[in-house]
Amino acid sequence: MYSGEWTLIVFSLLTQCAVGIWLVAMILRAAIAKRTDQSTAYRLTRQSVIVVGPLISIALVTSIFHLGSPMLAYGSIANLGTSWLSREIVSSGLFLFLWIICYYVNYRKESAGKVLVALTSLLGILAVFSMASIYYYTPIPAWSTVRTYLSFFATALILGSLASALLLSYASRKSELKPELRKLVGKLAITALAAAILQLLFSPVLEEVYRTPLLIQRLLLAVGAVTFAVYWQRLSQKPEQKVNHWVISTYFGLIVAGEVLGRYLFYTGANTLPIF
Repeated sequence: MYSGEWTLIVFSLLTQCAVGIWLVAMILRAAIAKRTDQSTAYRLTRQSVIVVGPLISIALVTSIFHLGSPMLAYGSIANLGTSWLSREIVSSGLFLFLWIICYYVNYRKESAGKVLVALTSLLGILAVFSMASIYYYTPIPAWSTVRTYLSFFATALILGSLASALLLSYASRKSELKPELRKLVGKLAITALAAAILQLLFSPVLEEVYRTPLLIQRLLLAVGAVTFAVYWQRLSQKPEQKVNHWVISTYFGLIVAGEVLGRYLFYTGANTLPIF
């Protein structure tokens, strides 16, 4: 795979991660507010909301490097009515713009408003959908399947759920998570595990030369997701046990490594995959 496609890996994964974190953080904020109060919900999800902006910003800058020049980047948004690439760039840019507004309003009022949050979430979903559609509507048989949509949205759900769980645990490190909040994080881990299983079930069949890296990718994803879920289920049953941030960071690292390798195979093995 040529070096330029590494920018695609970075752009796609960071965008999906940012959108996933935002969606999960907003659901978490509402759930925590019901169990505690609005101020606590804001405090515990603030780190998750903060990281979304830098992630999507880096993703957009990376996309410019892939296109080659800012002028080409400008040209990529000129066909919004017919080009999924234009829709991807515009929706990602608007997602960042609305994140800035949400963050400012949150900073001032600790509440961004349901309409603004919903609109930001919708643009994030549209960005991921547009990204998947770029590959779906290509002459490459391996990409022109529903697997592409499932894979991209599963990645957003996996990384978003586990990153939010990790950031939530860091946000509460000075005061242990209450049992009900531990159970809530445990549900996030189970959600990510379900998405990982879905992604593994719909993994493509590659030629022999790619079998070893595909096996490694599946092991990284499966081990990371399973151990993360098991760890949080145990924590939810033992309120006296402290959260080991190094342990959950390691599990999360395994999953990130699996997603990076999976996206590498997505691009590298594209021309060798069978038609489904």
